[in-house]
Amino acid sequence: MTTKTPLITICLPTYNRPGLLKQSVQSVLNQTFNNFELIIANDYVEKPLSFEALDIKYDSRIRIINNKTNLGEIKNSNKVLLLSKSEWFCYLADDDIMHPKFLEYLFNNVGSKKNLVAIYPNFAIGKKLKSNFFKYIPNSKECSYFSSKDFLKNYLCNKCNFIGVYGLIKTQVLKKIDGLPVLSKNQNIYSDTVLPVILSQYGIIGWLNQKLVFNRAHSLSKSMNDDYENLLEAQNNYYLFVKERMKILKMSTADTKICKYKMQTQFMGSQMFILSKSNTNILDCIKKFIEHQKKVLSSEIDKKYWQVFKIRIRILILKGIFRRIKNTLLNY
Repeated sequence: MTTKTPLITICLPTYNRPGLLKQSVQSVLNQTFNNFELIIANDYVEKPLSFEALDIKYDSRIRIINNKTNLGEIKNSNKVLLLSKSEWFCYLADDDIMHPKFLEYLFNNVGSKKNLVAIYPNFAIGKKLKSNFFKYIPNSKECSYFSSKDFLKNYLCNKCNFIGVYGLIKTQVLKKIDGLPVLSKNQNIYSDTVLPVILSQYGIIGWLNQKLVFNRAHSLSKSMNDDYENLLEAQNNYYLFVKERMKILKMSTADTKICKYKMQTQFMGSQMFILSKSNTNILDCIKKFIEHQKKVLSSEIDKKYWQVFKIRIRILILKGIFRRIKNTLLNY
């Protein structure tokens, strides 16, 4: 007797966050759509995972892999991708949560569009998961579908908000591009951001404006702990890739200018956040930040946006100073 291949593979890489992991796993088990497999890839070699350790009963839909060596999040995730035989693939971090309707609502919109390579929902973000996240949400909103050029403009200008790994992605396309890309030496930052841009080269991207996943923003989050130089490296590689895509797609001059402005605005927000959390002298951080923005302003920002960009720089510096003072007082 052969086992039927599930329609969806959910990849859940984890490293020593047992409490948060249990919540993530439970959110998968609570899905109203049941035709999936969950592959948990444990990178914490010191402590193997088991159904007992997760406080759940054996479930044939769940496969637990205990790595013999620490692969790192991207290699760990790409290892799971190679094991998948399902039509659709989905990632989930070990500190984030799926709404019970996540799979159902996304899959409901898969068959209505040919050449669809990925479909994503909107998301909620916060330090604490609130109970109202789990409330029933009627699937009443229509899904938007974007060709490559339309997607790039809407995505870069924040007109469709989602996390680039939290959705249903065609497994064969993911394998074709070798899974998650690496944009910096030390971490996986911006790998999820660039992924849908890469995918859009191969077909249509769908977006459902319903918050079906919770992104936990807390002090232990990997995205909160990247060093400044690593952040700049990832941002630069992402930016160069997007610029090349805009050129290939022959985007209009106006669209190219606004997209560049939007990207650099988002970049500097992340930069100041990281610098405000660092232990180095705040004046040195501000100096480093200003020097970088001057280079960006002169080379990448159109004159039309200069004044607004300069105002944003000043606002971010003030926010960074206040954040540093707040953190200092809390740790006093």
